[in-house]
Amino acid sequence: MGQIKSILWIGFGLLWLAAPTWGQTAVDQGTYSDTLLIGSDTLYLSPADDQSGTNLRPCKGQLQGVNAFFIGKTQSESAYSYVIGTKTADTENANQLVQLTVLLLHQDAIVSLLDLAYYFSPAYQSYLYPVTLFQANSFDEVVEVNMNQAFCGGFAGSVFLVRKERQLLQGPTISQTGEPGMEYHYQELVRPAKGSAGELWIKTSVGIDDIEYFQEIERYQLQSDSIVLLNPKTPDTYYVTAPNGLWQRAEPSAQGPTLGLLPYGTPVRVLNKTVFEDSFQNYGQTLTGSWVQLEYIGPPYYDHSIFVFDGYLSKSKPD
Repeated sequence: MGQIKSILWIGFGLLWLAAPTWGQTAVDQGTYSDTLLIGSDTLYLSPADDQSGTNLRPCKGQLQGVNAFFIGKTQSESAYSYVIGTKTADTENANQLVQLTVLLLHQDAIVSLLDLAYYFSPAYQSYLYPVTLFQANSFDEVVEVNMNQAFCGGFAGSVFLVRKERQLLQGPTISQTGEPGMEYHYQELVRPAKGSAGELWIKTSVGIDDIEYFQEIERYQLQSDSIVLLNPKTPDTYYVTAPNGLWQRAEPSAQGPTLGLLPYGTPVRVLNKTVFEDSFQNYGQTLTGSWVQLEYIGPPYYDHSIFVFDGYLSKSKPD
């Protein structure tokens, strides 16, 4: 079994995270001077950027009907290259979302083509980020294709590609959303724990500003030529036991804004337990428990987390 040789992170979009310190300038359309022949097709490549420390180069041309705009390797000595592009002809319209296509090249031959379930707006400056190396069994290389765009606060999304020999597979997708004073949802690839070297781990953190509500880990593994989630979440069902009902809140706190009352006996699905514990007086008795995240029950179009105090929840349905 191979090791993950390295991870290439290609970013599309307006940069709202910190820019890499080495910098990369936009390539003038007239500077595509180098050429690469792949079968009967020709790619026109920009001059190499020696300061980047990578092998990512803007390009233009068509390969098997794919309009290419990046070609890159995870490391210079690799025999494999990745061509990033789209089958959509119009790549200058900022209002158009297009599907991403990736071609895997072995030396100068196309060995795999993958249409991703991943859409982006291509009419923005692009960046390349170095990413920490991982070692794992099961994979030969992992590539992270990343889109950064500042729409309604901030958004970044990524999709992971896994190469096993000459086969290219789509892995998990992640996202980062949030803005100051609002709830953030941040996902990232993290190093697996000892004994889990054949897996990809995605960590999700949810909170507000510098306060973290909870974390969770998704574990993925290559099985029979597909990427499988090893620990799918099955929300637990509980019932509201508060005689006068239980308020859903926008923050894990009794001071959090209310978002609808859950009547006595209402079934709810608990998604995550937060780090916040609390206690309340209930008819002369002290209830202790934690604030938990629920599946939202209420009017549509609310896209943030919902919390309740679990001292008023029970696995048994009340009479």
